[in-house]
Amino acid sequence: MGLKDNSGDIIIDAVLTDVGREFIARNDGSFEIVRYSFGDDEIDYSLFNPNTGSLQQDTNIVNTPIFEASVNEKIALRSQLLSISNPDLKYLPKLTAKNTTVTLNEKTDAQVGTTLEFSQTTEGGRNVSSEVVDGSFLVEIDNDLLFVDKESPTNVTQNGTAQYVIRRTATGANQGAQVNFNVAVQSLTSDIWSTLGQGSAPSRTISAKIKCKGAKSGLSAEVTVTINEGFSR
Repeated sequence: MGLKDNSGDIIIDAVLTDVGREFIARNDGSFEIVRYSFGDDEIDYSLFNPNTGSLQQDTNIVNTPIFEASVNEKIALRSQLLSISNPDLKYLPKLTAKNTTVTLNEKTDAQVGTTLEFSQTTEGGRNVSSEVVDGSFLVEIDNDLLFVDKESPTNVTQNGTAQYVIRRTATGANQGAQVNFNVAVQSLTSDIWSTLGQGSAPSRTISAKIKCKGAKSGLSAEVTVTINEGFSR
């Protein structure tokens, strides 16, 4: 949902996501709203200026136009807000990818893939608060192009996004969670290459994003995957 106007009366625009619509369309009584997630995707915190010498350092942030509600899970809640019970907590971690870009060759990597690694890190080596250490991660991937090896998606949306839940693999030196998983290329059809391929056959490329988000913290990071065409069609 989104706040349409914060200049007077607060108007809330609430919609169901595509996944929510799919669940409610079952009409079997299983759909029940049990929790909410809020985000501030429209806010650019780099606009904050602590050096103005006034109480208006955050004016540009406060005046940022607010998004309307979006039903597209690919763009909604990229910056999820979270609740912290510890009032003295001053530092939050970030989720970082070991490699932000990877390249897969259609012919060989369709079998062997490549390993992606994400970890919670902090500045200055501070330990990650236990309140935001993730036990599992939500991975979103284009199901027409890629898949997570040896894992089954919990859901595939109408937009073709496969959603996986993957348990953390390890805990880092600063007590932050780490997860790694193997990504491989689907068997790509001629139609997919004709629609999404960039360049000239048989040396076209396709670009895709893989999003990893902490199930508890909401921290997220993305990896850009470039798929190289492997043979003539």
